[in-house]
Amino acid sequence: MTLLLTVERDLGNRTPTGRRAVAYLDPHERVANCSLDRLLTAEEVAERLGTRTDWVWAQARAGLIAHIRLGRYRRFRESAVEAWLHELEAKSTVITPAAPTPLPLRPRA
Repeated sequence: MTLLLTVERDLGNRTPTGRRAVAYLDPHERVANCSLDRLLTAEEVAERLGTRTDWVWAQARAGLIAHIRLGRYRRFRESAVEAWLHELEAKSTVITPAAPTPLPLRPRA
């Protein structure tokens, strides 16, 4: 990955030269390990989960499913939905210790 340094005017925080260096990725270089996840609609998420679209929207409004707002649209990152499912699965399989059994009462003398 190659970083290019360009110099831009900095009006707010002036350096002695009045310019600052800004790092940018080289637009002509492909980044091998950087891939964007597919963004899913609520309908696609509902289909994958076997639920109704209304339920997906309710979970998104409640902040339980991570989503991205693109203007008036909401999209769900495929990896975020999978991570959320793994988290739910992990929570449901946690073994909680059994409650201690109470000792039997001794008969009074």
